[in-house]
Amino acid sequence: CTYCKKCNDCCGEKISIGDKVRWYDPEEDHRQLDRIYTITKVNGCQNDDVILLTDDVSEVEVFASEIEKVN
Repeated sequence: CTYCKKCNDCCGEKISIGDKVRWYDPEEDHRQLDRIYTITKVNGCQNDDVILLTDDVSEVEVFASEIEKVN
């Protein structure tokens, strides 16, 4: 889906394709909170479903509960 009322980030903010987010990598040593990713695909609408993020360098599949929307 491109937007679903049940898709929320770790703070409860609604998220959808095209939103800018920070990823809180579970491996704290690898966190790069200065990197901003764009949501490019949402595979479902629950916090345990996979979200595809991309930036200028890479792409990563994460859980919605690991990201925070950047306003």
